[in-house]
Amino acid sequence: MKNPYDVLGLGRYATNKEIRKRYLQLCKSHHPDIVGQHKQRDFAEITGAYEQLTKHKHQVEGYRPSPFHQHTHLNTKIYTQRSLVAGLALMIGVIAYVTYEPPVDPALSYVDHIPPPSVNSPSSYRAWRKN
Repeated sequence: MKNPYDVLGLGRYATNKEIRKRYLQLCKSHHPDIVGQHKQRDFAEITGAYEQLTKHKHQVEGYRPSPFHQHTHLNTKIYTQRSLVAGLALMIGVIAYVTYEPPVDPALSYVDHIPPPSVNSPSSYRAWRKN
């Protein structure tokens, strides 16, 4: 069987309103009362394609809708946007983590191994600490 979108001459992402409008246009031009009985096969094909595209999902055999999520174009768009934001936030976090350098505390910094002066002379100890 042909693709119903090809039969109606529509794109894959046509809305129900567009599908109905195109179906009515084709019915006016291909109806057996207008073109005769020899074109009845084309009209049946158009009607079958329309019914296939407009049949509700709950009428399709074996279809069980998810109780948690309804697939719509809007939901897909929202999830795509949220994924992009989450990805950018993750990249910014990784870059911040890689480039982070903790501040250096001067009290904990490396000191030359000069032995401290004797504790008995406070002025020499202060001079040693400044170096």
